[in-house]
Amino acid sequence: MRKILFVLSLLVIAGFIYTNRSSNLLDGQKPTTPVPNKGLDLENGYRVQWELVGTETTVRLISNLKDERTSQEVIDKYSCEILTSAGFYGEDGEHIGLFVSDGETISRTSQNFLFNGLLILDNEPKITNLETSNHLNAVQTGPLLIKEGVSQNLSLKTDKNARRIVAAITNEGELLLAAFYNKDSVVKGPLLSELPRLLLSFADTQNIKIDSAINLDGGTASVFYKKGVNLPELVKVGGFLCVISGY
Repeated sequence: MRKILFVLSLLVIAGFIYTNRSSNLLDGQKPTTPVPNKGLDLENGYRVQWELVGTETTVRLISNLKDERTSQEVIDKYSCEILTSAGFYGEDGEHIGLFVSDGETISRTSQNFLFNGLLILDNEPKITNLETSNHLNAVQTGPLLIKEGVSQNLSLKTDKNARRIVAAITNEGELLLAAFYNKDSVVKGPLLSELPRLLLSFADTQNIKIDSAINLDGGTASVFYKKGVNLPELVKVGGFLCVISGY
């Protein structure tokens, strides 16, 4: 009898955990939401969507930890033509590392083995190692995927398949934003260790030369939106990168 009660207790606890996780899904966001646009199919069932950001645009970072807006609400509020998630936040609900939005430093740089780089969006986009200069818009994230055209060897103790959002700088100084995911399950995608190779392989098919690249975000809190493509989040997003036409 005690054994039966113990098993029933485990089932109740498991049910509570499952319900609790399901409650994190945002209203209207479904894991199987289709992406109504063709992308480029890659190896192992992966697909990529991407956009090169034009020069006559404004690119800004938006912290979302307090407002907790959905990606659609952010698109509507700021008239974003392109929107991605940007950066990570911890269990304490704070940004992990540097997050600067329109000149306001919301979170400061912290040393982190995984989040080991910066995407800087000042007059010109730039991806660098961690540093402490003042910036207009900057986010600490990672890992760095490509430096000076060379793939980085990612030695990770743990790695898992998840959708990945990538920022890259081309040899011409353009900002490239891309989403890598599983074409049969849009919230899943490549291992982090696969990203450098996938990115360079994709770029080669498009005659794009990559100077530097960084993993911008990933998993169920990741977002990629442009005209005709919408990969929405399933849980709260900590920060956004928004591209707006004009200066």
